[in-house]
Amino acid sequence: MVFDGGGTQVGGSWLRGKYQKSCEISLPGRFCLNTTVLIFRATCGTSISSTSVISYQSANMKKILWLLPFLAFGCKKKDVTPAVPSSTQLNVSYGTDPLQKMDIYLPEGRSVATTKVIIMVHGGGWSEGDKIDFTPYVDSLKKRLPGYAIFNINYRLAVSGTNLFPTQELDVKAAFEFIYNKRADYKISDKFVALGASAGGHLALQQSYKNNSVVKVKAVVDFFGPTELYSMYTYPINPLIPLQLIAVIGGNPATKAQAYHDGSPYNYVTAQCPPTI
Repeated sequence: MVFDGGGTQVGGSWLRGKYQKSCEISLPGRFCLNTTVLIFRATCGTSISSTSVISYQSANMKKILWLLPFLAFGCKKKDVTPAVPSSTQLNVSYGTDPLQKMDIYLPEGRSVATTKVIIMVHGGGWSEGDKIDFTPYVDSLKKRLPGYAIFNINYRLAVSGTNLFPTQELDVKAAFEFIYNKRADYKISDKFVALGASAGGHLALQQSYKNNSVVKVKAVVDFFGPTELYSMYTYPINPLIPLQLIAVIGGNPATKAQAYHDGSPYNYVTAQCPPTI
């Protein structure tokens, strides 16, 4: 609008005058001010909402100046900061042992209604390995599945007769339930996907098929994980496998028959099991 000899009311004051000269500016929310002319161009983002040219006499200067703060802050750029920013939390404890930790990667804009969850379980024959083995794949998952929350977990290892199986299975169960119980804090849904490789694939199957009373896994991805430990011992593809199973479980199928049965995801397959890859 251009005020030329007429009048309009701004903030309760009448401004009158004759248009004398103008100036142009390109930066949003800036002023062109001299002794005779005030031009204010208010913009939001990249679109111009209004352009006002006010001519005034020096006597009216004080009446105009008090309006400037309101004009300057009346139109601001849209806030582009996400309502819920992304978050990375490393080595979060889910138990008291130093190995009971996880890395957490939460996407921006997440919510308990829509944000699905992938929980990764590393391999290593139940006796070695670390969550860092999966770390190089986190960025790929974040790019391919940008709306997913990713949890990369560690668990206690069976070494030198300590932490014998099913310690690893119980740790994975504890980690899943820890995440599940903190859904409101992390702003994630209850739609969990279990993903593991080798021994981690076996543990992902155990969690999804057997230990599902609290956390109902929606899908499981098993990269070459064992499914039936008795057959793995009896018909090994490598002569060292039986020795590894004895070291991890504490005996062979004759002396630890229940442990071999209970540690086999095959024995828990039902029609209610989640989709499996």
